[in-house]
Amino acid sequence: EKSAEADEVWRKQTLGAHLAELKGQDPNSVFIVRRVGSMGFQSHEILARHYAQYGEVAQVLVPHSKAVRDRGGHTQHLRIRPGSLGFVVMATPEAAQVALDAGAEQEIEGHRVVVEAFRRMAKLPASAPAAGGHDGGAPAEADRGAQGE
Repeated sequence: EKSAEADEVWRKQTLGAHLAELKGQDPNSVFIVRRVGSMGFQSHEILARHYAQYGEVAQVLVPHSKAVRDRGGHTQHLRIRPGSLGFVVMATPEAAQVALDAGAEQEIEGHRVVVEAFRRMAKLPASAPAAGGHDGGAPAEADRGAQGE
């Protein structure tokens, strides 16, 4: 069934699925690129092509979002939207650092993006509420200024 196939493809492209995939990576080889939504569904290829100038790109993960629209209470229309952020995994931490050193704001094929280091968040105890809905690893919003501590 076509919708089941589409749902399976989408499930593999969610933020949660990508964060789970990143658990096995050296976090120093990973960085986040924000504001990639304007690149559309080609963001994966655009990011891979751009960051190859800094070294070998091992993987690019761009989670897409799923929007469901209620069509007048009758049927639901599924729409996949291009992701607004991407995770770039370089083959080495050194290559990732070179890409980060290119600046927090970068222009990629006419698109202005924001680039930042990826840091794993500490896993919260099961009884603690997950801040911002993240669990286990995510863009570290809360400790942005805590580098080097």
